[in-house]
Amino acid sequence: MKKSSREIDDLVGDLTAEIRAEKISEATVESAAGRVWQRLTNNEQAAIAGTAPVTHLRGCDDFQLLIPSYLAGELGDARTLLLEDHVGECVPCRRALKFARHGERKARETAFRKVEIERFSSRPAALKWGIAAAAMLAIGFLSWS
Repeated sequence: MKKSSREIDDLVGDLTAEIRAEKISEATVESAAGRVWQRLTNNEQAAIAGTAPVTHLRGCDDFQLLIPSYLAGELGDARTLLLEDHVGECVPCRRALKFARHGERKARETAFRKVEIERFSSRPAALKWGIAAAAMLAIGFLSWS
């Protein structure tokens, strides 16, 4: 059954008042303060090391900044899950992760393979044009005589 706007406003007001009246234990406050302090010190260490901490993941650049922490096993569970999901769908980030894992040597091998593939794949095109040119020459000679 649908509730009227006034009923919804009353319900929200009651819930808000209940939340405000709730007493928070000192242990909960101390635990939250400890988590905040841990985050601040991690951000300071990252700033000293020259790597900016990523607070919001807005695009591929932010995900790629997480890759070193991911490979070192220093990334939290939630960020790890987000990074793995993004890498599964994003080809440039997948390449960046692969490059970070295997380094310069693997990148050079991959580039060499691409050159070899391009070189061999261009031969059939040249062969087709050569056959076409030979056919045109043969037709030309046959029609001339």
